[in-house]
Amino acid sequence: MTGDRAAGDGAAGGDRVRYLPYRPGPDPLAPPFDTARALRDLGRGVFAGKRPHQALRDLLRQGAQGVPGTDGLLRQVRERREQAARRGGIDGVLRRARAELDRAVGLEIRALAADASDDARIRESELASLPRDTAAALRHLLTEPYPWRSDEARETVARLLEEVRRDLVEARLGRSGRSGGSGALPQDPARVAAMATALAALLEADARGEPVDLDRFMAEHGAFFPEFADLPRSLDELAEALARRSAAARAHSSSLSPDRRAELEGLLGEAAREAGLAEALDRLADALLRRRPDLVRDAFAEVDGPRDLGLAEAVGLIEELADLDELGRALEGGPGGVDPAAAERLLGPEAAEAVGRLAEVEPRLRAAGLLTGGRSRPRLTPQAVRRLGEAALRGLAPGRGAYRSGGHGRARDRAAGPTGTAQAEAGDPGASVPWEPGTPAPLDAVATVRAAVVRRAADPGSPPLSPEDLRTAEPEDRAAAAVCLLVDLSSSMVRGGLFGPAREAALALYTLVGARFPQDAVRVVGFDESARPLSAADLLEPAGPRVQGSNVQHALLLAREHFGRHPGRAPVVVLVTDGEPTAHIGRDGSPEFAWPPRPETAEKTGAELDALAAAGAAVTLIVPGGGEPAGAFAQAVTDRGGRVVRFGEDGGDSLGAAVIDAYTSRRARP
Repeated sequence: MTGDRAAGDGAAGGDRVRYLPYRPGPDPLAPPFDTARALRDLGRGVFAGKRPHQALRDLLRQGAQGVPGTDGLLRQVRERREQAARRGGIDGVLRRARAELDRAVGLEIRALAADASDDARIRESELASLPRDTAAALRHLLTEPYPWRSDEARETVARLLEEVRRDLVEARLGRSGRSGGSGALPQDPARVAAMATALAALLEADARGEPVDLDRFMAEHGAFFPEFADLPRSLDELAEALARRSAAARAHSSSLSPDRRAELEGLLGEAAREAGLAEALDRLADALLRRRPDLVRDAFAEVDGPRDLGLAEAVGLIEELADLDELGRALEGGPGGVDPAAAERLLGPEAAEAVGRLAEVEPRLRAAGLLTGGRSRPRLTPQAVRRLGEAALRGLAPGRGAYRSGGHGRARDRAAGPTGTAQAEAGDPGASVPWEPGTPAPLDAVATVRAAVVRRAADPGSPPLSPEDLRTAEPEDRAAAAVCLLVDLSSSMVRGGLFGPAREAALALYTLVGARFPQDAVRVVGFDESARPLSAADLLEPAGPRVQGSNVQHALLLAREHFGRHPGRAPVVVLVTDGEPTAHIGRDGSPEFAWPPRPETAEKTGAELDALAAAGAAVTLIVPGGGEPAGAFAQAVTDRGGRVVRFGEDGGDSLGAAVIDAYTSRRARP
């Protein structure tokens, strides 16, 4: 819609407001690309054990930041294709032509019926014996021009040939306006033949390496290509558009049965010959085929519908189906190989925007220094590992007190207010805790004012300062601890969906200790059939083969060795598992697994618990929620002064929150 609005209606200074047609495009209010969020989305797949390129592929397939992924776009392609395939029958031009020819014959027979002469009877016999093949019937009538008695019949046949010719030209050259042009295709046969001949000569000269004058060609014949009104960017672009259309025309023909194909080719040949176009159009088709011999379209025999499509419409439908198939194949390879213009033409501007934003994900992660390595095997950088650890720590739900004020202060209490701050949640040195009556530490003025400002922003009517805003500096004179997190990574954890959360919790612990309590000595031990230490980077390595067995004994042994290397530090043991110990180290030093667990496994695991208890290390056993902790191993832990903590379901806390809570609460004890 367009229109003008005077200044008195709201325009200042006498300027007039002009309303222009709405043109869809990228949403100007869409949030900017969030690199940190993209890294977190990628991290979920990596924590689950995927390689970075696999996690990135899955992220792009599923979509991110409100943008549909390639899987969603592929669903749109399939839906659009199903709708297009039901649009109409692709042999409609033959049925229409037969109906018009039958109508002309009927008109002629009615005119002959009024004539009692033998000549009239001979003509009636001739018309009655016309071939059922429309092209053959027309050829018979046109070769030795039939002397029509009915003017209406003669005009009907002439109009039929004209319609077929127009359909043929549009089928070969494409409809005006289909790619942004306007107006009607020039249909004067002489002009069409001149254009086709000139373009074929241009393509032939270019194939021989001779210079071509494209500007001159467009000056003479540009009316045929309104989409290139501003001059084509190159001859290749013009030839590409026409070659794709020509390939669609060949695919349309091959989609028909052999009999119908022969009938169509004959019909089109008669129409082109009558108009003097056959030689010029065939020469152009040959030049396009030589230029793009690889552009082969499959047959589309499944296309059918209630409407009879004209030739140009049917070829356009075949071209659309071929383009949709091509777009689908490109999407299966990832957004980087998708032409946004093709996505917009076939699926709309929203799809083009989605393709563009998905294609930005990997380059932006690389530009931010979070991905390195080749395109086929990208790797996370140390900066990415650090940021994933910070994100994992920030994302924990404190639940029952992941950061107790008696220990290190709850994460939500250390935050600057209801919204929190990344620095406080990540455990930055110098963080503050809520003031409590009797606390000897002085008030932290900056943190107190910050908390008041955040609270007032959320509730402008509240008082300028409230007791809940008061903050004190958190003391840093606690004794150092030796911390060992033992994480079950066996196949049962994978099946239970706990493999990724367990590795994420371990990275969060590394981040918390490194940023907030660097005096602590932390060690993460992963175990299945056997146990091994895991660095922060190891937690983001691809998962190895799934291994049965939970060798808790070996993991506890590595924890005891860790404490032995750090004498004088308070020992903290946090053990994450989803079941009973099922493996132990045999006499020959190799792991032994059995299900059901053997008594020897329980005995050796209990001996390690006893050794840790003698060293003053009580174990916090973290198990999935959903009921009261049960089993002999849980009882063995509590019998030795440890405790059992449930997470999820009835427990409420996430696994990560339970791990951090176990660390902070145990560390705070004398």
